[in-house]
Amino acid sequence: MVFAKTDNLYWLALLIPLAVAWISYEVWRRGVLRRLGDLPLIEAMTASFNPTRKLAARICQLAALVLLTIALAQPQWGISDAPSTREGLDVVFAMDLSRSMLAEDVAPNRLEAANREIQTFMTRLAGDRVGLVIFTSLSFPQAPLTTDYAAINFFLRRVHPEQIPVGGTSLGAALVDATELLTGRAEEPEAEGAMVRSPNQVIVLITDGEDHESDPMVAARRAAELGIRVVTVGVGSSEGARVPVFDQHGSRRGFLRDRNGEYVLSTLDDATLRKIAQTTGGTYIHFDRPGAVSNALVGFLDQLERTQFEDQLRERYINRFMIFLIPAFLLTLLSIFLGQRVLPTVGGSSFGGRLGKRVRAILGLSLVALLLGSSGCEPPPRPDAAIEEANQLIDAGEFQQALDLMAPLASTYDDRPEYHYNRGRALLGLEDFEGAREAFARALTVDDPEFRAAILYNLGLSLAGLEDWNQAHDAFRQGLKLFATVEEPEDPELGEALRHNLEVALRALYPPCATFEDELEPNNDPQSAHTLEKPKLEELTLCGENIDLFKIDAVPGTLLGVSATFKELRDEPDPERVFLPAPGALRLSIIAPDGQTVLAIDEGLDDDEDALRGQNARGEVARAIEEIVLSQQLLGGPRPAPVFIAVETDPGLEFAYELDVHFVPPCEALEDDYEPNGSASTAAALEGKEHQLHICKGDEDWFTFKPDGAETLFVDLQPQPDLESEEPPQLRLEVRDASSGELLARGLSAGNRLSAGIPNLGDVDEVRVSVIPVDATQQGPYTLNFYPFAACPSGNDAHWPNNGPDEPATLSEEQQEVRYARICPGESDFFSVPVPEEEPLQWGISSIPPNAWHPDADPDVELPYGAFPAHTLSHVDPVLGEDLMVAERPESTPSRPPAASAPDNANTDEAPPLLAALTLDQGLSIEELDDERAILKVTGEPGFYHLQSLNGGGSGGSNSQDQNDPQEQQRNQDEQEDQQESGDPQHEEPQDQNDGEEPQDESEAPQDEEHASEEQQEAHPSPSEEPTDDKRRELMEILRALEESDDNFQLKKALEDVPRRHIERDW
Repeated sequence: MVFAKTDNLYWLALLIPLAVAWISYEVWRRGVLRRLGDLPLIEAMTASFNPTRKLAARICQLAALVLLTIALAQPQWGISDAPSTREGLDVVFAMDLSRSMLAEDVAPNRLEAANREIQTFMTRLAGDRVGLVIFTSLSFPQAPLTTDYAAINFFLRRVHPEQIPVGGTSLGAALVDATELLTGRAEEPEAEGAMVRSPNQVIVLITDGEDHESDPMVAARRAAELGIRVVTVGVGSSEGARVPVFDQHGSRRGFLRDRNGEYVLSTLDDATLRKIAQTTGGTYIHFDRPGAVSNALVGFLDQLERTQFEDQLRERYINRFMIFLIPAFLLTLLSIFLGQRVLPTVGGSSFGGRLGKRVRAILGLSLVALLLGSSGCEPPPRPDAAIEEANQLIDAGEFQQALDLMAPLASTYDDRPEYHYNRGRALLGLEDFEGAREAFARALTVDDPEFRAAILYNLGLSLAGLEDWNQAHDAFRQGLKLFATVEEPEDPELGEALRHNLEVALRALYPPCATFEDELEPNNDPQSAHTLEKPKLEELTLCGENIDLFKIDAVPGTLLGVSATFKELRDEPDPERVFLPAPGALRLSIIAPDGQTVLAIDEGLDDDEDALRGQNARGEVARAIEEIVLSQQLLGGPRPAPVFIAVETDPGLEFAYELDVHFVPPCEALEDDYEPNGSASTAAALEGKEHQLHICKGDEDWFTFKPDGAETLFVDLQPQPDLESEEPPQLRLEVRDASSGELLARGLSAGNRLSAGIPNLGDVDEVRVSVIPVDATQQGPYTLNFYPFAACPSGNDAHWPNNGPDEPATLSEEQQEVRYARICPGESDFFSVPVPEEEPLQWGISSIPPNAWHPDADPDVELPYGAFPAHTLSHVDPVLGEDLMVAERPESTPSRPPAASAPDNANTDEAPPLLAALTLDQGLSIEELDDERAILKVTGEPGFYHLQSLNGGGSGGSNSQDQNDPQEQQRNQDEQEDQQESGDPQHEEPQDQNDGEEPQDESEAPQDEEHASEEQQEAHPSPSEEPTDDKRRELMEILRALEESDDNFQLKKALEDVPRRHIERDW
């Protein structure tokens, strides 16, 4: 048994005071009788009165009251099918939630006045379906068509412009979403279960009409084609009003200004609204006083024909109140008869008269009770008996059975939040987190704070199951906030569960900064400071609890500068945390060897408020310390000492950062171990083939080298970039007989090297090598390589034996060049080289002339170093050794790379000849190789050659040396050949170059080309640009607004599709 009007049961509480009053009256009456005189005499005088009958009458009266109260509560049991019919219209309210709706030219403001008009209008509806669309420049449906007006009021009470981070106004987008809401979006009208459309559908567009984002007439014409009328409601005045701005506590802090600093004046654009209404057959209503809009809107809708939406049978309980009302009536009559005396009275009205009066009074009361009990007799929908049973199944863990039980009730209870809540619990038990999320979201229309908190708790669990920790954190936080408002909760444990899961979500969403620490930790004190081994460090983490220290061993005179770029540590930062609250909260400093004295610091104190706002909007800030000279005074003495770079921030802050250190010791500290060797008399003896050396300003380097019986000697010098100037030094190379001082070879330009060669050493047992800067400003590191060769066959190269495809010399991916390889008589060289994955295999050889490079060669002859040996490069079968592809040998004479002319201040006895280290180059390119390695063969006349990859990459191994990119080298050579073919006099007539103009070094070409490429990129930026400051600021606003929103999941869904654009007029 259930009760349709449970509130009427409270009348039963009146029976207790009635019974107490009756008992008190009887006690009082008997006391009065005792005071009147002799009690036996009084009882004899009242013999006609029967106390037992009176007690029975009183009991009958009380029982009748109980039954009458139960009847008034409308008891029900048993089920019957009753027809249900509803008629109405479809109305969608499109509410403008831009900031201009906060203007106060309408009291209390435009938004609040519009909300009140909608709520007043809905009190006058009966059966009409109502939906709600919220819009700024972003539009989304907040509530579907429903007859639950309380749900619409619920959303209207909670929406506010601060909840939507995207400003502006787009009437067109609002009309599109409202139209889709009325037409059922993509549903097929013929589909089973599709929404029944009313032939008369209305959109009520409530706005101030300032559309900055769209063309609303396109959407209006589309609505008119679908038969939808648009009633436009203009809120505001043509004179306009300023737009107030509020702080986080809701207090006004001023008025909105535009980018020029002028106050924003928002005016009503009723012309656009009138045009929209006229196009769709609607009407325009101007809000000028309370009630004007609701009255005009009701009058307009009353002219439209309403549609019968539903005509179906519903299961309802049968009213049984008559079963209690009739006994109550009979008990009342019985109490009347029992209350009469046994003997008839003398005089006055007869017993029948008195009885008739009482019967008429009781009949009148019974009739009133019957009418009261019959009012609203239309039985309500069947309550949740099946849902209660489903709850029991859910508590027992029978989730699928509970879902099966609730499935037939979907059409009846689809608009009831309790149904969706329990369905969500069952889906959550089955770990269908997506289905549970949707069910709990639909249940959020309830007003009861504790029930809503329970829904949010389960919604948070569903989102956590989907690993959507951001929204899960939102749900738990809002649930805990609601639960705190409940004075006497029915489930006290719900609050603790919400609090616990909020912490879990917070840890998952924003784990402690320490979990992101870099691999250099611990480095928070001088003893554990990380020693810098490279100038740039990336992917570092700075937490407010720790200081990061980096150590550099410095000598007096060292230049030290440092810069750091700081960014957000997390992909999704905590929206409640400010990236950088104050400039001084982030510090970069250089600390003296004592670990305490600050030598230089940058804590951003030069940044003003505008700069700080920009840094917070971008989520990026930089700190930099210009180069300082670490003098003996700063280092505490003439000896090397450690200095520290400190990076620190205030507690609670966190950053990801990159550190870039510019550390330049004085040149004397970088000198090699062979100093002093600044003259021929102090030349240092070198052993081995490769040497890393360094030269300082105004200095010369002299060395001696013993070829150990070699017949031929090659020497390569390759300058490296200087730490201070970042440019390689310009040097000269000479090789002389250590005994006689005779000049044997001079370094000639070979790309970014200087190469010297002595084809026949003869009786020379030791050579003296001089490395001299071209002027007194040159300094920096360089590499010196010696390649001595005895006579064939014992004097083969370091890759011998490699005379067959079955024993090739194997080159690694890093070893992209072989310098001074050699073919002896009757031999061939085989090399196994790696095949690149996504490009053709490209290799080339450079044949070296037999007299390379004699200092007395005549630069005017065609082949100053003799005829080149005939070499052939081919790709061969790895098993048979047969040629698969052969490189074409050039028929013309080799091109001459530009040779460096003598500088004006060169201190040499004779100027170097205008020659270069000439080679004869050829190459091959092989497409679509399936193997990981390929076999290359070099055959031909005895002689020397270089083998290099044209795919790029570095070089390695003891017989190879770092060089410029082979592709750049090949490109330079091609350009030189083109210049020759076009008749460039610089290459056709090298003897005419002594006109005072210094030719450009070949190594500068790639730099110029790269520089030109950078300029071209700056002139034509790439389409995929980084987000602008405005875009970053907009995204930050979205993140913060999501945290502050009142669990508006429709808004969050709409924000996923927000285009990343700047809205100029975002009010």
